[in-house]
Amino acid sequence: MFGFLNGLAIVIFTSQFSQFQTATGSWLSGPVLWIMLGFVALTMFIIHFLPKFTKAIPGSLTAIVAVSAITIGLQIPTKTVGDLASIAGGLPSFHIQWFH
Repeated sequence: MFGFLNGLAIVIFTSQFSQFQTATGSWLSGPVLWIMLGFVALTMFIIHFLPKFTKAIPGSLTAIVAVSAITIGLQIPTKTVGDLASIAGGLPSFHIQWFH
């Protein structure tokens, strides 16, 4: 079981590398990279150390709220879910499959 979970963690970790690239495929650099790494470090810090103080609030939820509040409060331009994929809602259209 540990091997499966470690493998899953590696797959998830490596899938995040694309977030450190620009639309042209080059790696982030300069202030944008440092802001991103700062948010990653802050998130990891909160998730690791918050449970040592209290278990009433999940560390991951606290990290999401804290980083979101900083991003929104300081108006830091970041990619949103809408930038990465369509979030348009709706029901699928009805159709009947015709077989020949």
